[in-house]
Amino acid sequence: MWRLARHALRVCEYHQLVITEHFSTTNSWAGAMISRVGDQKERMLRGELYRDNDPELVAERRHCQVLLDAFNVTTSGQDEQRRKILGELLGSIGDGSWIMPRFQCDYGYLVSLGRNSFLNYDAILVDCAPITIGDDVWMGGGVVVCPGMTIGSDTVVGAGSVVTRDLPSRVFAAGNPCRVIKPLQGNQFG
Repeated sequence: MWRLARHALRVCEYHQLVITEHFSTTNSWAGAMISRVGDQKERMLRGELYRDNDPELVAERRHCQVLLDAFNVTTSGQDEQRRKILGELLGSIGDGSWIMPRFQCDYGYLVSLGRNSFLNYDAILVDCAPITIGDDVWMGGGVVVCPGMTIGSDTVVGAGSVVTRDLPSRVFAAGNPCRVIKPLQGNQFG
């Protein structure tokens, strides 16, 4: 039995598999759930149901939270520090873009923010799937962006909106759920 267990463990390690806590709590291999390292993350990124207690995901969220904690306690005169933290936190941030604290997200690196965009106070980006925000986007205070959304360039999102579907370029959108209110002409920021 012990030799079989050692062999099973070696096979799991070889294939980069992880055996969940089942064995440690039941002292039995029977019924042990096996999942590949990164499998839960892959499921999350595909928009499928996933276990958010996966050690890899937990570690990534904790790292994100440390950076958010540092960002959210900065003062108004610490622009360089804020920019440095956002550069480390986000997947990408374009020149001239700005986020006001208090800012929240799950992972950070799944957020892509274009040039000259502005996210006002209390923005929440639920980035368990990639979020893309185009160039010259203005988001009012308290906006929530759901997973996997794209907000097109030159778009204005009204305060308190909950973005549940992609928004095209050059529109004003608002509401819960957020919907296009009217098209906009040209670059709204001059």
